[in-house]
Amino acid sequence: MKSRLRSVVKHLWYVVPVAAAYALISFFADSWAMERRKTQPELPMAPAFALPLVEPEAQGPGAKVVSSEELRGGPVVLNFWASWCVACMDEKPYLDAIWKKRKNKRYGMYAIATGDDWAAVQRTGRVSAEHFPILFDTDGQVAEAFAVKTLPVTIVLDNTGRVLYRHDGPVSSQAAIGAVERMLSRDVQDSWATH
Repeated sequence: MKSRLRSVVKHLWYVVPVAAAYALISFFADSWAMERRKTQPELPMAPAFALPLVEPEAQGPGAKVVSSEELRGGPVVLNFWASWCVACMDEKPYLDAIWKKRKNKRYGMYAIATGDDWAAVQRTGRVSAEHFPILFDTDGQVAEAFAVKTLPVTIVLDNTGRVLYRHDGPVSSQAAIGAVERMLSRDVQDSWATH
């Protein structure tokens, strides 16, 4: 009986420090996560919208409509631009590269033609399966709801429709491209999902 008791005490000698260390690590990890949630700002919800999709064969708005509700469930990039905007056309290859890397994942990317002409948008060559889809903001009300003052503006939404990131100006520098790609990464999306 005494030898059995000694054996149990001997094993406890090893188990107790390990359990204590685990408890301390769990406590500090939970405290850190709670503190991090307190320091992260609340993400604003993106304005709701429903815009017509620009399709090659369509002669004007009226075909398929895409709504902000449909876009939830994965991260989304919205790029406000216009056919007459030189900087918008300059950033196009960089945004297309981001889209091509991620188009098969649960992720959406839409160009929003703002205050533009339907025919001019179609003439840009961006209305094809080789480029991410274009939505048509006829009167600029959606751009106004997103507080877009100048073009281009790129906004990344999380999977619930909250504004996670905004870049005013062309996404053509390595820093801007990297920031958009980072916001789409799973670890960034997951870190905000619990907030």
